[in-house]
Amino acid sequence: MMEIDNPSPVALLQGIRDPERILAQSGPDPRQFEAWIAKVRPDILHVHTWMGMPPRLPSLVHRMGGKVVFTAHDYYGLCLRTVLVDAGGVTCQGPEAARCAACNAHAQGRFARFLHGQPWLHTYKAELRKLVSSRPRTISIARGNIHIPSSVSKRVPAFASLIEYNLALFQQVDRFHFASSVSEGVYRDLLAWPLEGERISISHLGIVDLRAQRVPRSGPLRMGFIGDSTPYKGLPWLLDELKKLREGGVTDWILDVHGPGHEKASAAPGVEYKGVFSPGDLAGVYASMDLLIVPSRWKETFSLVALEALSHGVPVLCSPTVGAGDLVKRFAPSLAPTSQDAFLRTLTDLLHSPERVQKVASDLALAQLPFDARHHALELESFYARA
Repeated sequence: MMEIDNPSPVALLQGIRDPERILAQSGPDPRQFEAWIAKVRPDILHVHTWMGMPPRLPSLVHRMGGKVVFTAHDYYGLCLRTVLVDAGGVTCQGPEAARCAACNAHAQGRFARFLHGQPWLHTYKAELRKLVSSRPRTISIARGNIHIPSSVSKRVPAFASLIEYNLALFQQVDRFHFASSVSEGVYRDLLAWPLEGERISISHLGIVDLRAQRVPRSGPLRMGFIGDSTPYKGLPWLLDELKKLREGGVTDWILDVHGPGHEKASAAPGVEYKGVFSPGDLAGVYASMDLLIVPSRWKETFSLVALEALSHGVPVLCSPTVGAGDLVKRFAPSLAPTSQDAFLRTLTDLLHSPERVQKVASDLALAQLPFDARHHALELESFYARA
């Protein structure tokens, strides 16, 4: 394994405030990469993200006769915040210079990104998350109505150049690996040329098929949500809908909320905030859960949390924008609905008839699903051979 000591700026979820630094690419000496590529002569350069990527690396691989493949794990390159959701929480329709300038106006600067990369700082992540989430947002962003002050508008040309630069990187990809129909749809819609690629579901070595160990539960239907409090994860919407159902007399359920950022959440009937759990608690969390709900409002490229739940024998109800719905459709199409209205109807039906969840769990136990990371590796090797 090798590590780049001085990579290009890394955006993460906060975006990029200074696109000029990426365009300037103050990364490692390109001559070192030329010597390394000439020595290694890779057949395949597999890119999992463009963040930190030396800009000449793909072209150097091509020059040495290699191919470039790209896994669409997120939307970086199309979106500097990686999720195609702007700073105002609105789903973005794709890169556009003025919109990107407004969206990234409060992104981290160079020093903050440096601090974020320091291992010792991870201890204080929870407190930092509270601080960042409390920062005022003065830039208004809405479809067709972008208001940006002059201090931001002067950076629009730099964002336009960065968009052009990112699209040029995508043009160097020989073959795209899409983890789901959701990510494939976004990339094919937003890149204005035919894409050569395939859809292959993902996994990792931490996923183990434990469905046979599943023990049915009794009592009220216990649902789970695993994720942070970011609105585009869908929890606020889900809580509103569950509140309406409870007020309508549907009360025989509990929702356990796991994850960071819920510390200040108001108590609500039927909702229990569990906080962050450790890896050692994973089996117990899923053993106590009848149904995982993934109500994402963003176009989630996959959802490893959903895969994890399925591997423990827990049925998953996905919103229509969750890529892991491709797997759910194999054994329970109604739990991977094609619209938000259908999602709500399915949730309502399950709460009215919780015995249906156990029937779905029985179908899940027999489904052929791609949990084995070794099999996934073989699929990618075959994918490489076709590049």
